[in-house]
Amino acid sequence: MTFINNIDWRSVLHAEATRVEADFKIIVEIDEAVVLEAERLIRDSISAIGLIQPNVAKVAGLIAFWLRKLKPLGIAADSPNRLLTVNEVVALRIGLAICNAYKDDCSKGSPIKLPARILRDWVTSFRYHSHSPNSSMISFELLMCDA
Repeated sequence: MTFINNIDWRSVLHAEATRVEADFKIIVEIDEAVVLEAERLIRDSISAIGLIQPNVAKVAGLIAFWLRKLKPLGIAADSPNRLLTVNEVVALRIGLAICNAYKDDCSKGSPIKLPARILRDWVTSFRYHSHSPNSSMISFELLMCDA
């Protein structure tokens, strides 16, 4: 099952991986076994929170966290370029894409767009600093919520 709440997150994963391939001129490989493990951990995290219907930002934050943590993406050996932070870049882009595509009662009316510098800083932090599922959820909620 690829849906979490009403979010078809695995379709977003594949779409964002394709965009990253084009943007960075790389060939991305997705380890589907790791993606399945991520889905299990995302669902377990939602259950642990105790929310029956978490908002879109919470789900986006959990998806970004677990994809970053489990690193299901790799760069093909014959890829013309290397991107050390491919998992972090795709994870954050997925979170943002989910927040922009799926709306609920605390969603902003306009799309969330981060300046390149902020996105780079967040990717670096996601790569080299400690993050938790809760910190990721809060980060996406702060971006997404109007009030």
